[in-house]
Amino acid sequence: MQVTITVGRHKHPVVVPADATWADLAAALLAALAAPAAARPADVKLLWRGRAVTDPAAGVTAAGVTDGSRLVALVPRACLPAAPSGGGGRGVVGGPASMPAAVGAASATGVAGVSGPPVMLGDPLPTDGSPYVVVLHGGARYCVLLPVMSAATGVADGGGAPHSPHPHAVLTERLAALTGLPPHHQALIYRGAPLTPALDPAALSLGAKVLLLRSAAGADAAEAATDMAAVAADVADTTSRLRGVLASVRGGGGGAAAAEVTGAVLLTRAEELVRVVADRQQNGGRAGTEGVGPGWGNLAAAAEAMEGLMLQVREAFRREH
Repeated sequence: MQVTITVGRHKHPVVVPADATWADLAAALLAALAAPAAARPADVKLLWRGRAVTDPAAGVTAAGVTDGSRLVALVPRACLPAAPSGGGGRGVVGGPASMPAAVGAASATGVAGVSGPPVMLGDPLPTDGSPYVVVLHGGARYCVLLPVMSAATGVADGGGAPHSPHPHAVLTERLAALTGLPPHHQALIYRGAPLTPALDPAALSLGAKVLLLRSAAGADAAEAATDMAAVAADVADTTSRLRGVLASVRGGGGGAAAAEVTGAVLLTRAEELVRVVADRQQNGGRAGTEGVGPGWGNLAAAAEAMEGLMLQVREAFRREH
């Protein structure tokens, strides 16, 4: 099977057998990256559905990876071919052609410097020392300003000021506005670990890099939406073709016999679709995904209309015989 692994800004198609382990997948990625001989699969951190893989000996198929799946990998610079002159810095990068130095190195003036591609999206990059992070998502970089907080008290500087929002809340809400990904569908990774509201605000360094992934819930929601769209398209196509069969049978002539054969196949498919829609509607969409139920409810009306058409086609067949 072939999967796509995103490393920084670059997407790498990787082919592995269905019984491959996570270690096998990491090794295949290193081969695709033309990594040095010293690079080891254990050096690669794979992320699947917003979570870091912890058991390299486990099978990828057992975790739900299928042909066409998309993953993210964090690859140390040591696992990449030598950088061209002008590169520098250490960190996790996206491939031989994209080797930005670490974001957030403090300059002599105390203002965080950013090397590599400029931050083009989000808030203006501050020049007065205000706290901010750089979020990497889908090949784009977002600057997000954070509230000024006291690590000891968790309130805004100034002593008597009311509690300031936690950086996590500010970050997720701002990223929702920038990317369209709701907060509950976001998985934030900082220094290889999930960034949660439990994080001490002081732990976020000036200009820190944060990776934004779609959470498992978000991945399920996207999969459910795709599933619903596919079923809706199938219902619409089957309904349209049943109308054509009905017109041919009612019109008589030489085309009626061929239409009857086609109609039998379409009726079987339509019956299956009616069952699929009823099942999805009852369970709130594929895997019971939040927010999908109403969509399946609307599709149920289309399936009901298709059932009415099925009755007309069967009646037309009976009249022919």
